[in-house]
Amino acid sequence: MSGKGAGHCSTSYWTDKRFASEIINSYKQILETLKTQYRFREIHLVGFSGGANIAALLASDRSDVKSLRTVAGNLDHDSLNRLHGVSLMPNSLNAVHVAPRLNSLPQLHFIGGKDKIVTKDIHKSYARAMAPSSCNQAYIVADASHNAGWEAAWPALLKREFTC
Repeated sequence: MSGKGAGHCSTSYWTDKRFASEIINSYKQILETLKTQYRFREIHLVGFSGGANIAALLASDRSDVKSLRTVAGNLDHDSLNRLHGVSLMPNSLNAVHVAPRLNSLPQLHFIGGKDKIVTKDIHKSYARAMAPSSCNQAYIVADASHNAGWEAAWPALLKREFTC
């Protein structure tokens, strides 16, 4: 086997480098292109599962990000991987490490009450790293698992106000 995955990516990008700095930098470039193309002044980021880690990492470097919403958000992949007994990702950036920089950013984190993959303890780890903040709000969505229940709940969740 050549060590290449789907689309000829090295398998390390599916394993320990899933959130590597070069991956995050490519998202930064895409975000900047979209901002320029559509003339956005402000950005509101939403991330699902591992996308929550990406969104938090992007928000930590920018002054134009005005809010962050996560759904079943993997905001601490080290804790998540330990929980599931899988290999850590030492070559990946982790949102838990930038949490203190996001202390004043309005955030809403939606956690599935039936999620056995990204449990509420993952958000708790992120929240502890951030320190107490009225900007970091978490809500349990009782009937949602990791991959189900979000579509029906999303319209109401999107209407939730930030209190920060």
